[in-house]
Amino acid sequence: MEAQKIFIIDGMSLLFRSFYAMGSRLTAPDGTPVGAVYGFLKIIFKILKEQKPTHFVVCWDLKQKTFRHDFFPLYKSNRGETPPDIIPQIALIKELMTEFHIPSIAIPGFEADDIACSIAKLFEKKATSYLVTADKDYMQVVSDSIFLFSLKKGDDYDVINREKVIDYFGVPPEKVTDVLALTGDAVDFIPGVKGIGDKTAAKLILEYGSLEGVYENISQILNKRAQSALAEQKENAFLSKYLATVKCDIEIPLSEEQLKFTFEKLEQNTAVRDKLSTLKMFSLLKSFASPEKTLKQASQWKERKYSLIKSKEDVDFILDKITSPQTPFFALDTETTGLDALEDKPVGISFCFEENCAFYLPCHPQYFHVPLSFHDEVVTLSFDLQS
Repeated sequence: MEAQKIFIIDGMSLLFRSFYAMGSRLTAPDGTPVGAVYGFLKIIFKILKEQKPTHFVVCWDLKQKTFRHDFFPLYKSNRGETPPDIIPQIALIKELMTEFHIPSIAIPGFEADDIACSIAKLFEKKATSYLVTADKDYMQVVSDSIFLFSLKKGDDYDVINREKVIDYFGVPPEKVTDVLALTGDAVDFIPGVKGIGDKTAAKLILEYGSLEGVYENISQILNKRAQSALAEQKENAFLSKYLATVKCDIEIPLSEEQLKFTFEKLEQNTAVRDKLSTLKMFSLLKSFASPEKTLKQASQWKERKYSLIKSKEDVDFILDKITSPQTPFFALDTETTGLDALEDKPVGISFCFEENCAFYLPCHPQYFHVPLSFHDEVVTLSFDLQS
């Protein structure tokens, strides 16, 4: 029986990572920024192809507030405005997940990390789970079969196991929320206990076992400043632990069968190639290359529209296309008898106005090779390159 392996993607975490990595350098033909979409797709295609999961899912946050806001209205209130360029990309990538049949899920009232960790717990005894995220809060669910798949620069990544969680927080995964209760989390505006740093928090939790243990033994804490801070901010400490604890028992409305997804399944979906071509993301199409498909694509070159200009009417057609307001751009290339700009002679001009459609105009009688009805006329093509 094939070993099961599920990759669980924190959608917004990956999309924002891709956005800041790519910026606004890429746009779709209609001008919509798609840099984040490109980066997002590149990573999930790579994961599907190279890591070969048996199951796969993308988890999303929703705009509406979650159960955490009911207990602490200021939760995540310190986050700035969403960059305008990423807003249309969020909608587009969600549409693509549907078109590509990639399992995707969002649940009102909960965050992506609650959903992702609940899925990981469902698979804990039957599969190896990899949580793809940059959020350190996920470290609290790392176990012998649940790992973080932490993306680094370029194509590098790090698999976070129990030992690496201890290296990062100073405590094992099951104690991470106790540490966060004391240190807080500036990113999510979780208050914590002011005056308690990372090292002190880890030391207290290791010594007394939990946040509850710390308060049960508060009189024994020798560091008077820490003791005073804990006493004055007890409510914040327990509120912070509640806010930082990821829910791992959400009912997931997708079955294990619905979460089955492989690279082969993605590759068989013709909508993937069509959409990538429409978005001009041709480099991503290389992910699906195979000897058979490469051969098939090569044979298609013969079917493309390459035309020889043979008449004055053909020339008029070219001129009309060049000067038409409906032609936003065109490409031309001069053909010569060689590469010596002083000695060689012009032979012809190639024109292209749209993908897979090009024209060739012979410009020297010696190299016509075909009878042309306008060979005895002087044809002048003038272009206003400033317009």
